[in-house]
Amino acid sequence: MNRLFHRNSFVYLLISLFILLTGFIYELFSHGIYSMSMIYAYTPTLILGTLLNAVLERLKAYAPGSITKQIWHCGVATVTVGMLLNGIFQIYGTANKLLNLYYIIGPLLLATAAILYLTKDRNVKEQ
Repeated sequence: MNRLFHRNSFVYLLISLFILLTGFIYELFSHGIYSMSMIYAYTPTLILGTLLNAVLERLKAYAPGSITKQIWHCGVATVTVGMLLNGIFQIYGTANKLLNLYYIIGPLLLATAAILYLTKDRNVKEQ
C-alpha cells in the first residue's frame, strides 16, 4: 500500500467535505439565488484528488515526484477556487472575464503534471 496516495486521498476528502459544507452554508444565506458553480465546487477535489488517489493506490502506481505533486495540487486548487469565485460572482449578480483564466490555467497545470508523471518524474521507491 502506498501511504502517499492513501494520505492524499484522505486529505482531499476532508477538503471536499469542507468545500461542500461551505457552499451549503453560503447558499443558505444567498437569498434564494443559487449558482451551479458554487453547488458543485467540491467536485474537482473529490474527483481529481480523492478518487484519483484511491485509483492510483489500488493500481499500486509509482508515487509522483515532488514537482509533479505540487503542480497537480496547484491545478486542482486553481480549478476549485475558480469555481468558488464564479459561484460568488453569480450569486452577487455580476460577471468578470478574468474568471475564465482559472478554467484555462487550472487544466494546463493538470495536463503539465500528468505529462510529467507519465514521462519521467516518478519516485520508484515508495515514500
